[in-house]
Amino acid sequence: MPVLLYGIETWTLSCAWESRLDAFCNGSLHRIMGYCWQDHVSNQPLHHEIGTGPITCAIRDRQLRLYDHLVRFPQDDPAHQVVSVRDSHGWRRPVGRPMKSWLRQINQTRREELEMGRVPAWRLTMRDPRRYKQRVDAAMRPRRR
Repeated sequence: MPVLLYGIETWTLSCAWESRLDAFCNGSLHRIMGYCWQDHVSNQPLHHEIGTGPITCAIRDRQLRLYDHLVRFPQDDPAHQVVSVRDSHGWRRPVGRPMKSWLRQINQTRREELEMGRVPAWRLTMRDPRRYKQRVDAAMRPRRR
């Protein structure tokens, strides 16, 4: 797991890569637990038995925690400036580049998982980091089971 998740906080994942990572991890867990394809063990009972969730849940959790860490950097720090930048309406990504950036992925995760927009999450992270971490834990908990 540490080798697979090395640096994953900064990755931008498409839906195809998320499903490929989940499939790889589920297949690996089946092999580790000694199940073969004839046993017909689905992924949910397997994750419940091990006490983990899909790998994409761990990825989202790590990305949200990195975002929380970057938000609390000093304002003159370059990493903080990158995270706090607003999307320019006139700017477009070059042809052939992915449409999804890391910040867009974080914003989508916050909207879907935390049910928060960019500004409320930013304010909560700045004012009460402990409460933000609790909210991230609560949002990721149902997917783990």
